[in-house]
Amino acid sequence: KDPIGVMPHRHCTWADTAYPSEKWCVVPFKKPRGGNLTKHQNTYNRYVSKIRVRVEHAFAALKGWFQSLRELCIKIGNK
Repeated sequence: KDPIGVMPHRHCTWADTAYPSEKWCVVPFKKPRGGNLTKHQNTYNRYVSKIRVRVEHAFAALKGWFQSLRELCIKIGNK
């Protein structure tokens, strides 16, 4: 699936390539086996990477300001 079609004016989750590309989950393009990414795909991946770095820095800042977040564990499950 093409994550570029999801981006304009919609809510989504940004993730790395370990996650599937779905309407709600925007991931970078993977290099095809035996091939290369297009220039457009490489540009898109750099853009996604910049966003991810900013988010990671924000989480690091929050953990620095609120030490209790470092050890916070939440179990997620169905009721």
